[in-house]
Amino acid sequence: MNNQNCPLEKLKSYLESKEKKEIKQVPASLARHLEECGSCRKISQNPELARIFLNLDRNDNKFKKILDGAVPKDGSCSFLEGEVWRIVSGEDNEKSFAVITHSTFTAADGCKSAVRVVPVFFSPNQFDLDEKTDLVIEPEDFPTGITALLEWWNERPILVDHLEHFFGSIHEQILTKLKCLINEDPIAKNLSSSGKLFRQHRIACGQLLSSSFFKDLQTSEEKLSAQQEIFLDFQANENIALAASDIGGFHKKIRELVDKKSFPLNVLYFEDVGIKMICAKKASFVVEIKTSKEVKSFASDKNGVLLLEEKQLLKILKNGAQTISIRVN
Repeated sequence: MNNQNCPLEKLKSYLESKEKKEIKQVPASLARHLEECGSCRKISQNPELARIFLNLDRNDNKFKKILDGAVPKDGSCSFLEGEVWRIVSGEDNEKSFAVITHSTFTAADGCKSAVRVVPVFFSPNQFDLDEKTDLVIEPEDFPTGITALLEWWNERPILVDHLEHFFGSIHEQILTKLKCLINEDPIAKNLSSSGKLFRQHRIACGQLLSSSFFKDLQTSEEKLSAQQEIFLDFQANENIALAASDIGGFHKKIRELVDKKSFPLNVLYFEDVGIKMICAKKASFVVEIKTSKEVKSFASDKNGVLLLEEKQLLKILKNGAQTISIRVN
């Protein structure tokens, strides 16, 4: 952006008309400039930047970092508390800002790396703020050089994948105050009606930022619950070995393993008949039992049903069952 060459008044007029829904198409004279000027084009396409542009004196120094970015994310980033990041989210790659309040973590095994953040809202309206509980940072104390509201009441997890550019860090004193607000969660007794609506809107926006985090967590949990194979070592200790010395104890240990691992299998024992296994997913599976003399494999039918007959089991136990694995195909 170059104030001497950019048609700022035309851009302002267009954005104001667009905000009021009085115009849909970019005027031809401005469109030509937007094709050539990446900075003005970013402002015209990003509602957050457009709002800041309309509310602030159009000084290119204030927009230098916010338009051109700071330090791109790479493998050396640590994602520490207090860091200010530009984040990208949604199908349209919407840009916004956030401050990290909790460094990198994983919600569960198999999940992607995540951080906890508070979203940042630039140039807030004073009528939407609560004087005692809202945390507003002056331009000289915030890396982008713009007045910033740190939405501590909207703290949430997001995936590290959404972090795009690092802009610097807030002062230690501000970070301490921010974390105190998060921990204490004070009630905004004097918040106006418009302020309450503002917070509701921003929390709804925040939920969109966190949606991929929760989708990732759900996927991980589904994978764990749909684990494809379980394994039991009957020689792990003396208690397990003794319990598996007869068919009843053998069945009990397998059932305990299935329950512990949330494996999709029902294991039933019928005296004088044997052990019947039924896959809850109606998928075929294979049972492999290793003894001191051999390895025996048993395959279910295509509907996921298998009967281990009593005479087969007695022979296995006589030879000394060592391990059992069950694998869903």
